[in-house]
This record gives sequence, C-alpha cells and structure tokens, in this order.
Amino acid sequence: ENLESCLGLCDEMSVYFQIRDDWVNLAGEEYAEKKGYAEDIEEGKFSYPIILYLNSPTTPKKDQLLNILKQRTRSFPLKKYCVELLTESGCLSSAREKCSELKDNISKRIEEMGGNDILEELMRKLEGQLEKEEGKGKRKEFKRVEST
Repeated sequence: ENLESCLGLCDEMSVYFQIRDDWVNLAGEEYAEKKGYAEDIEEGKFSYPIILYLNSPTTPKKDQLLNILKQRTRSFPLKKYCVELLTESGCLSSAREKCSELKDNISKRIEEMGGNDILEELMRKLEGQLEKEEGKGKRKEFKRVEST
C-alpha cells in the first residue's frame, strides 16, 4: 500500500510538472525572457493547452493551429497568434486550473502519507512561481487596456 501511494504521488507530480511546464512555456513572461517565447510551438509540440484546444468541440481554427505547429515556425507573430487562440479559448486558463487542482491533490497525498517538509516546500515554491507569472500577465493586460 505504501509503495502504491508513493507511485501514485510520483505519477501525479510528473503530470503536474509537465502541465506546469507547458503553461509556463506559453504564458510565462520570465520563461520567455530566459529560454524564448512559446518554444513548444516552435518545436511543434502538442502541449497540454494545445491538446485541450484541438479536442474542444467549440474551438475554431484548429487547422490553422495544426499547420503552424507543423511549420515549426520561429515567427513571433505566428507564435503570438497561437498563444492568443489558446488564451481566448480558455485553454491556457484550463491548464492553469489543472495545475492548481493537481497541486491540491499532491498536497493531500503528501499529508496522507505522513507529510514531507521538502516536498511540501517544493510544491509551494512551484505554485508560487506560477502565481507570480500569472500576476505579471494580468498586470500586462491591465496596462494594455489602460493605454488604449
């Protein structure tokens, strides 16, 4: 039972890390400054927000998104267009919400297993970084609206 609990925790943490990385790659300002803007689109990756977009019955322009991914473009305007599609459709927000949900589940699992200060601190830091990135995006949106 203990081994199964540990494996379940590891599985859930790995999903959290992947979705978190996908979200930061597309929405993170700090990530863009350090590694580059929307590299997953440039690499043609089917990240979690992109999969949500492609699987949604209500999202338009799926063919356009797929064609841009196939191009593995470095074009900033095309990558920005893709990020806008993901933002406007709510897919980036859904990915962020999934991170929060997974973080809560992970915290509960850690607690149920007797607690682990190091893992709890790791999850707090990772979630704190996401909240910081989220705040930057909101400030940027506010400035854009304010200046028009």
